[in-house]
Amino acid sequence: MLLNNMRYDLVAFQLTKECSAACKICCGSYDQKLKGKIDLNAVQRFMDTVKNTESVLAKRIRIFSVTGGEPFLYPDDVLSIAKHSKDLNRMFTIATNAFWSTSYTDTLRILTKLKDNNNACGCILSVDSFHQECIPVENIKIFLRVCKILEIPVKIQSHVLKSTFAQTDEIIKSLGEDKLQVEMLYGGAYPVGSAKKHFPPEDFYTKKLKSTVCQYQGYLHVSTNGQVQPCCSPCFGGIPFNVGNIYNDSLEDILTNIQNNALMRMIINEGFEKLIKEAREKFDLTFPDEFVDSCHLCNFMLSDGERYAYLLTKTECLSAQKEEIVSVIRNIAGSKLSSLLS
Repeated sequence: MLLNNMRYDLVAFQLTKECSAACKICCGSYDQKLKGKIDLNAVQRFMDTVKNTESVLAKRIRIFSVTGGEPFLYPDDVLSIAKHSKDLNRMFTIATNAFWSTSYTDTLRILTKLKDNNNACGCILSVDSFHQECIPVENIKIFLRVCKILEIPVKIQSHVLKSTFAQTDEIIKSLGEDKLQVEMLYGGAYPVGSAKKHFPPEDFYTKKLKSTVCQYQGYLHVSTNGQVQPCCSPCFGGIPFNVGNIYNDSLEDILTNIQNNALMRMIINEGFEKLIKEAREKFDLTFPDEFVDSCHLCNFMLSDGERYAYLLTKTECLSAQKEEIVSVIRNIAGSKLSSLLS
């Protein structure tokens, strides 16, 4: 049973796990020691399938994105993916920490080339107390000035803890008029990766959730090893959703695998309420009263392999029961309609 909420409009390629910084807040514990990157030819072949696959699900994908680590460690690959996006008539976005934006002239040259070789370029810029331990604020100002001149949309994304909010706020204020017409997003950091190692639970911004429905639905994330994740949440690490690999699987097969995963369908369409009840009864699991958001809840629930396997089996059974009920109703409705027409 295919449900309408399971739609994907963006594919994000993790160009590399290597990063110019080593932030204590990093969800993936990325740094300069993590060498290696995704195969560029495989990326471009996969991008081609997005345009060439006839399914309705594939045709919804309109945006290609590049993430890291820090993708501008490999600027030629960034430009190649941007240009290929333009050739396929798709939009393009990129996330960066602007470590490379040390001079106005060089930044203008790089971003001009990037804009000229893609459609509707947009940049997500990481700015907070953690990133600015490694990257001068002046880099950020240069980057923003050039983007304003080139009319490149920028979103500043700041990850904060209770202990770092004020410092991050001062950094943002120090940008002055350079941050005009820039979208700002303050987000609570997640207790995963490096952040979980370096900071106590009480330092994270948490709340009682009004909704447990998946909030990152619609974004496919392709890791450096080609593995496809059904979301791009920083909390995905350790969750064993296996939906395919761009080195071996077609886009159609990957999208079908997501659609056919009963557990994924429930999370996207109904949220975690039924799963929480099942986990409590089966594992005598004590839940925290608060989470950062539904992604944090997802990590808490599903990063445990035994719990994931059990909940997948339960949702498959529930899905089969629903299919059977729907089939019975259709048969009854069909019989009554036939009687009326005869």
